[in-house]
Amino acid sequence: MATTKTTATKRVVKNTKAANTKAANTAKKTAEKLGSRFEKLTATAQERAKLAADRAVKVSKTAVEFNRENIETLIETGKITVKGVQEIGKTNMKYTRENFVEASRALQGLFSVATPKDFIEKQTDYVRSGLDRIMDQTSNNADAVVKLAGKAYQPIADRLGEIQKDMKKAA
Repeated sequence: MATTKTTATKRVVKNTKAANTKAANTAKKTAEKLGSRFEKLTATAQERAKLAADRAVKVSKTAVEFNRENIETLIETGKITVKGVQEIGKTNMKYTRENFVEASRALQGLFSVATPKDFIEKQTDYVRSGLDRIMDQTSNNADAVVKLAGKAYQPIADRLGEIQKDMKKAA
């Protein structure tokens, strides 16, 4: 009986070793599969993170470029406006000089009258011509301002057109 026990014990030990080896091999294979899957998942996650980062950089660059172009458009509009306002200012200075000269002539004419009737006629003529000049100057200024507004808005309109084209391309 002792031999049977020894043989049975040897068999149990052998079967246990075989089972342990099989379990170890199964565990090893499972660990390798899990490790492989984890590596794949990690690689995929890294790849997706890199793509997301690349997209974020691209979006940032696009946003910076978009804002730069908008600022350049506003600067251009500002330059046009400043130049136009300077021209309107020069024109108004010219009007002021002409009006001063005309007022001086009218005042000299008023001092040279002989009768009250002549005084009233000259004063009436001066007031009438003054009102006509004011209406002409106001009309010219209004035209100049409208023209300036159109010129100043043109770069903005062009930029808006570009933005609309870009949005249509993106859609």
